[in-house]
Amino acid sequence: MKRIILSVIVLLCISSVVGQSTDVVYKVTNYSVNGENYDYVALEEDVLLAFYLNEEGSLCFANVWRNSQSESYGKVYSLKKTEVAETDSTYATNEIKFTWNFVNSYNEETGNAAVTIQNVFFENTVLFNAEIIVMDTMEVLKMKGYLE
Repeated sequence: MKRIILSVIVLLCISSVVGQSTDVVYKVTNYSVNGENYDYVALEEDVLLAFYLNEEGSLCFANVWRNSQSESYGKVYSLKKTEVAETDSTYATNEIKFTWNFVNSYNEETGNAAVTIQNVFFENTVLFNAEIIVMDTMEVLKMKGYLE
């Protein structure tokens, strides 16, 4: 039951975020690009993933590097969510999939990505696994961490 309530809270936070101030923030602790490990970068740069609503009220997503003050950000399209209830042998999970139309603040390049985020509800913590595939370059970013 706690996991269902926590899932509802996460969804409400995603839908109630206003402007660039984010209420749903995933702290990245593990990070790789095309299989090459960059965990130290995630920690040194204080990397996060976040959902927010833009000025028009559209759901957006951002990959933020707090310490270098740069980000990739943009609108979310075709969001789909699936849930799996907790059993005696598995934790409750949900999976969010969407298309992300992004722009980079550091070089103004734009693109589209396929994003999958899996949330795992463990005790009072939400762990996550994310995969971002940049469609133009086929670059694969994988991230793990927890909901802040």
